[in-house]
Amino acid sequence: MASSWRLNSTQGKNGERYYISWQQPQTPKTGNQDWVFSVYKRENMMSFPAVNDAELVVYPYMDMGGGEGHSTSYVTPMHQENGYYKGSINYSMSGVWTTQAQVITPTDTSGTVIFEYNVVAR
Repeated sequence: MASSWRLNSTQGKNGERYYISWQQPQTPKTGNQDWVFSVYKRENMMSFPAVNDAELVVYPYMDMGGGEGHSTSYVTPMHQENGYYKGSINYSMSGVWTTQAQVITPTDTSGTVIFEYNVVAR
């Protein structure tokens, strides 16, 4: 997949534009690994400050076809510093996965973005 799947943007209910970037794992593999995102807000064309006070709501999912599918065990990414949110994920199988992500701040709730990517077997 092209690297463009790693960055998504969405608008909050109050009109703010949020950028959610997938940082880790660089190459998702089966098994347990760090799961890191970064979140920034657009102030203007030249300023994108880190969002440090958000809850990052995530949901990984693998579609098995015919409306069937499953998630996997994970620890929700929590803010560390400078807009970085770290958790962990344990991919149960290889294949195409999606992760929905939404930013909730004390004053705003963003729309949902979807990351689609391939998990490879170790």
